[in-house]
Amino acid sequence: MQGHLFIQPASLRELRAPNSQSQVALYPIYGINQGFYDPAIPKAYFESPPVQLDRSEPGSDALRFHYLTLIRNGTLAHQRLRQAEREKGAAENARDAQKRQVQDLNQQNIGLQAKVDELEAKAKKLRAWQEREPAIVHYLGIVNALAEYNHLFGIPDKVLT
Repeated sequence: MQGHLFIQPASLRELRAPNSQSQVALYPIYGINQGFYDPAIPKAYFESPPVQLDRSEPGSDALRFHYLTLIRNGTLAHQRLRQAEREKGAAENARDAQKRQVQDLNQQNIGLQAKVDELEAKAKKLRAWQEREPAIVHYLGIVNALAEYNHLFGIPDKVLT
């Protein structure tokens, strides 16, 4: 705000302080350099925070208002920060729980996929046996006829084993 000079307003601004019914006259403050604040406010107030801001000195109301506003805003910001940190912690805990759940589900998925692969291999073997079943039944039918033939011609059963 270089080059900005303080211009005396036609009337001082009046505000109500929080939890107060009385109105407070405020002096404008645009910066801490000479010419950026009301001349009624002593320069010492800007060099270091005043030890005491009593109502007897001119401009103390404006600084008291600014200090109190800074304190209120700082307190509220601190409360919001703590609340945000608590929410962040809760969100991180929920994220970690979901991550563990996803890992468990992935492990179950891997186990189930292995079972599916095993069952598919067994189903393939079963299909192969089912395709050969007519030939097996045919040859088993021949065994009975062969046993009767051997019995008719007197071939002992022990020869077959």
